[in-house]
Amino acid sequence: MWTILVFVAVVALFFISGAVAGLLQTKAFGWIPEWFVMDSGAESGGFSKSALLIVNIASLFVFVIGIPIVEELYFRGFLLPRLSCLGVGAVF
Repeated sequence: MWTILVFVAVVALFFISGAVAGLLQTKAFGWIPEWFVMDSGAESGGFSKSALLIVNIASLFVFVIGIPIVEELYFRGFLLPRLSCLGVGAVF
């Protein structure tokens, strides 16, 4: 239940942040010259949408699956067994 609630909250915050970013860009940073602001075409660097989609999906797998697995292997396999020699000071 909490997973679904957190997922919905993150998606809602994602869409709200897009609206807030647009508002901030026009109201608070309207003084910045147009040539300095990256437009939708300049952000991609000339890459096709399919190439960007593939890279973003691969990044999703790396950041959502790969990094947490490596972190758990490091903590549980390497660091946790070595913390016992520190006793109470291991928390710090």
